[in-house]
Amino acid sequence: MPVDAKIRDILRMKNLTLPPEARVQSIEVEDYVTYDGEDALRVWVVIDENLTDAELLNGGPTWLRVNREITDALRSAGVDLFPYMTYTKPSERYLVVNEEE
Repeated sequence: MPVDAKIRDILRMKNLTLPPEARVQSIEVEDYVTYDGEDALRVWVVIDENLTDAELLNGGPTWLRVNREITDALRSAGVDLFPYMTYTKPSERYLVVNEEE
């Protein structure tokens, strides 16, 4: 199932209730295929560039809430693809994307 407008709309930040302390700037989604050939989603959670390592490490419950919000939104809309989430800063996002190409 390719990522379509429905999935992108579900994951629009205005449609999610994200904890403010997560400082999420955007959420991007793309098709993903697991190592065993299963269709899934790659969800990029782009966080504030200025979050420190300490804030990231101490934010475990915050990231669990973000993960749960995204997963619940997809499930509630009938999307059964597993969302593999990657947290990245804007400056890191470009580097990660280029490494995959």
